[in-house]
Amino acid sequence: MIYSNIFPFHADTWGTVSDWAAVIVYGVTGYLIFRTLKSQLKVQELQQKYTQIETYNHIQNIQPIFNLETSDITSQVVDETLYVKNLMCQFKLNNNIAKNVSCEFNISVEVSNIKEPSKKYIEFINSLEGFSLNFQFDTKGIVSFLGSISYWIDIDFYLNYEDREGNKYHQKCNLTITQARIYVKSEHPISI
Repeated sequence: MIYSNIFPFHADTWGTVSDWAAVIVYGVTGYLIFRTLKSQLKVQELQQKYTQIETYNHIQNIQPIFNLETSDITSQVVDETLYVKNLMCQFKLNNNIAKNVSCEFNISVEVSNIKEPSKKYIEFINSLEGFSLNFQFDTKGIVSFLGSISYWIDIDFYLNYEDREGNKYHQKCNLTITQARIYVKSEHPISI
């Protein structure tokens, strides 16, 4: 009771020094825990970004890509009709496996007597090296205003397939045949 005369605060009402020290320690501890949790949240966000980058890189590494190649075309023109024989379209696959491959194609001009492939939609279960399609068809030439005949044939190929982990892709390849040249274009696959 000696201290009660010196200090204006009573221990029964305001607590003792040890009570106040405990309150200060609790406050500092709470602040430090808050900062720790905040830094852990920042680390988690960075780890999540790193995981997304690694997942993207992994998908890019296992992504199958088809490249369209053609052999020399055997063709002949008779009475304004182009007869295409033995147009071999080879879809070469990079180092990865493609599963459930389907190929749909569209020819831009009216063709007749198409021999192979007879279907416009072709399916393959697995493809380790790629596949080939052999075309034979006839088409009429386009007569220009000067009276000359020209030929312009576009064949679009639409490939749908999966990689070894089941990620689905769509890829478009294009083959353009003119009188002078054959143009081949393989687009990069799009993940669907």
